[in-house]
Amino acid sequence: MPQAISSAVTSSLSVCGCVVFFRIVGAVLLAVLPLPPTAVSAALEVSAGCADFAALGGAAALYGCCACLSVLGVSVWAQLRLFAGAAYRPRLLVFSRAVHLVLLQLLVRVCAQLLPGSVTACSTLAARVLPVFRLPPDAAAAGFVFLCAALYKARQSLYNK
Repeated sequence: MPQAISSAVTSSLSVCGCVVFFRIVGAVLLAVLPLPPTAVSAALEVSAGCADFAALGGAAALYGCCACLSVLGVSVWAQLRLFAGAAYRPRLLVFSRAVHLVLLQLLVRVCAQLLPGSVTACSTLAARVLPVFRLPPDAAAAGFVFLCAALYKARQSLYNK
């Protein structure tokens, strides 16, 4: 049981580390290079790409989120490489992701034609507040927490042998 818990914690830290790392890389790239933010976030991390496309609204949001979920992003590819090890076959994965991208776009296009579209509704509720941008202290705090967790795991594995 302790070994299973330790493996689960290590795996969770690895996944979180990939996500935090590529979010920070995306923030640095956007600060340094004049790149389109939606494309950078979609290429690096799935959830950030979906959030950026969703903020666009309309068809761009729908098809952009589908593309993010199909292509996955560098963060997920790094996680797959990390956990699959020698079983990782990038050529097969690239092919399957390309097929998935085409098929999902076609399926969504067909299904979107069957949906009723937008319907007006009256509501007295306040608009939901969603943070769209992260502040630099926010990213620094997330990086610091991840670094502390990683150092704790390293110390634990070095001193418990």
